[in-house]
Amino acid sequence: MWGLLIRSITGYDEAMDKNEAPWFRPADPLPRDARIAVIGGGIGGLCAATALAEAGATVRLYDRSETSGGGASGTPAAIVQPRAFVEDSVAARFHADAYRRAVALYDRLSTPTGSMWLARGLLALGRDDDGAARHRAFVGSGLLAEDDVKWLDAAEAARSVGVAVGAPGAWFRRAGCLDTGRLCVALAATLDVQFGVAIETLEREGGGWRLLGAERRELGVADAVVVAAGVDTNALVADLDLGAKRGQVSLVPVSEASRSMSGVLTFGGYLTPAVVAGGHVLGATFDSAATDDTELRAADDDRNLQGLADRVPALRGLLPLSSAQGWAGVRATTADSLPVVGPVSDGVFYREAYETIRHGPGHRRFPPAKYPPGLYVIAGFGSRGFLTAPYAGQILAAAMLGEAVAVDGRLLSALHPARFLVRALRRGKAGGTVPPAD
Repeated sequence: MWGLLIRSITGYDEAMDKNEAPWFRPADPLPRDARIAVIGGGIGGLCAATALAEAGATVRLYDRSETSGGGASGTPAAIVQPRAFVEDSVAARFHADAYRRAVALYDRLSTPTGSMWLARGLLALGRDDDGAARHRAFVGSGLLAEDDVKWLDAAEAARSVGVAVGAPGAWFRRAGCLDTGRLCVALAATLDVQFGVAIETLEREGGGWRLLGAERRELGVADAVVVAAGVDTNALVADLDLGAKRGQVSLVPVSEASRSMSGVLTFGGYLTPAVVAGGHVLGATFDSAATDDTELRAADDDRNLQGLADRVPALRGLLPLSSAQGWAGVRATTADSLPVVGPVSDGVFYREAYETIRHGPGHRRFPPAKYPPGLYVIAGFGSRGFLTAPYAGQILAAAMLGEAVAVDGRLLSALHPARFLVRALRRGKAGGTVPPAD
């Protein structure tokens, strides 16, 4: 399905030779016959497990939900849209590459009788005037091919989505919204999945790991573990301190005025055509929350509608609200809005070995990082899991199995799970306290 990543890491080994970033050194690859457990059946876990299985690894995925795509991946429609970076940066290239890989994957999974897409074509207006300017600059940035994105005037924008929006915008012809349920089922169908299994503790034993549930009941054993448990990842992996952001989407019925809508519209929030049983999907809020805060709130429906009316006045009053419908989920986030992908750090070693990095790189030579053998994490996707998880899963699988990774060392460092602990140590935080995620 995905093929192997084919270019060697650039810049990373050179940095190791200069002792510039020993805290981000790669972990030793796993034996080819290693049994790998993936904990979490959301889009992150599914993509990691699929990439590992496609590379020939023996993988079993465990998920506490009874069906695939639970938790934050259960949203009725997922928006796939490139982030509008205008500078040439590691984050910009990561998101552009992730977008291309995600679209290619979802297209390959689609069949004549079952597309992964609910709607194709997306018009991005931006959250405000500055956001619109960033989208216009992004069109000319070269991060995407010319036929992938173009700037439309107000009249062209109206024709692209089927309703008058009263503003110009960036048109992404291959972007759109996904049928998340169908997608997660399609990915899970190719894997060995154990549903309804809640892993609460990981215990190192011998050369592998015991996966324990309630009352320390053994639920599985593996040579290596990938934790992809969303906001529950904090309970299994130390020093990440992932944040929890609640998102509520509103389902609104079709009106005569909205019936002609054909493309997805984003404006800080988003509005889909009438692609689900409830009609249009309108979203989404993004608030700090407890990990189990999924009760629907009428006030959040009002905020979603108000956001549409404020940003796209031409659509004010277009949609009536059905307050009895909607969906809410809690997403795992990071302080820098990039996911955590890679080996889990040995926190005790990091605090002892790198306690003096606050004095600068010339202070001393530092030993290379140590990791608990066979323990990895992929999490912290925020609201962009369906955009970035396919690429992140490929990167993780290649690193775990010792395959060449088609990214440079700066991206691997930017995604490295230890980056928050290292930043805290650089600032001289007592004990290496990790800053909380936004």
